[in-house]
Amino acid sequence: ATYACPSADMPGTSGRYAWDDGSQCYTYCCLTPSPSPPPPPAPSRPPFPPWLPYQCSCDWTAEHACPGWDSPGSSWLKPWADDDGTKCFEY
Repeated sequence: ATYACPSADMPGTSGRYAWDDGSQCYTYCCLTPSPSPPPPPAPSRPPFPPWLPYQCSCDWTAEHACPGWDSPGSSWLKPWADDDGTKCFEY
């Protein structure tokens, strides 16, 4: 801008500051408060598990309960699941 508002840190390209001449332009540009910045974006939800090349389902927890659950799964051989390193167990 040719003239910077008096509250600016540096003068305009003319090397000068604007003065209050009573015009609507001066009032709009230099006296009207700046709008508030927009609020920060809402946190994103965790990503869905990757579906290819596999699909994850929690159906297996009926037979093999997750570690730390109070009730065991229905499997008599292995009622609790072990971390097998798969993405589905992590999910």
